[in-house]
Amino acid sequence: MRATSAQVPQLPEPERLAPWSCVVGDVMTRYPSASQRDPDIPSQWLVTLAGHELWFVHGLLQTVRPARVGVDVKMDDAR
Repeated sequence: MRATSAQVPQLPEPERLAPWSCVVGDVMTRYPSASQRDPDIPSQWLVTLAGHELWFVHGLLQTVRPARVGVDVKMDDAR
């Protein structure tokens, strides 16, 4: 958790984001075009951005992968 007075960190392009480098709120703030999807997996979030899927567990970035168009992806499939 970040202090309310702390600023959202600068983030690189989606493909250059490193695991554990940001949280869902950071991405949604820095990239207004990002879209959240419900992966229907408890404690996990999926954000799509610029042709990429950003997977989060408990809000912390875990992996970035190319988006699979038309495929309903779950975190277990991404491993």
